[in-house]
Amino acid sequence: MPKELSNEKKALANLVERINDNEIVNEEMGVLSLRIHKVYSDAIKNYFGSKAVVQFNFLEFLKGFSKNVKSPNDFEKIVADIIEQFKAKETLTWIEQNEYAMAKKVYRDVCLGKGKEFEYGKELKADYDDQEIRFAGFFNPNVEQK
Repeated sequence: MPKELSNEKKALANLVERINDNEIVNEEMGVLSLRIHKVYSDAIKNYFGSKAVVQFNFLEFLKGFSKNVKSPNDFEKIVADIIEQFKAKETLTWIEQNEYAMAKKVYRDVCLGKGKEFEYGKELKADYDDQEIRFAGFFNPNVEQK
């Protein structure tokens, strides 16, 4: 027979229920939920603390701003404007520092033409364990990624 939650665990259990939309039926399940929530929380913090995630998110943000670009000059203006916004800030957070570095890389490699080109006709794809993930490309907003 399940025992009721102790008073000290009820507040935590209520919080976890709201977060997870799960019913906590006893103290053991409450503790289990809190422990998995801690593991989940640590993984999320590591994920968003990753420089690669920040870079990818910035590029996805830039892609959204660039979906109507019709010329290299249009794209250069967008990237230059973003760089100026970063320059105008007195201090940058860790994420903003990484986004700023990526914006400068895009400007140098793409707008100024100093970077290498992706192999023409080759698909942009990545392996993730036993899955192959394909990306539509940067200036192709009508094609979904798979």
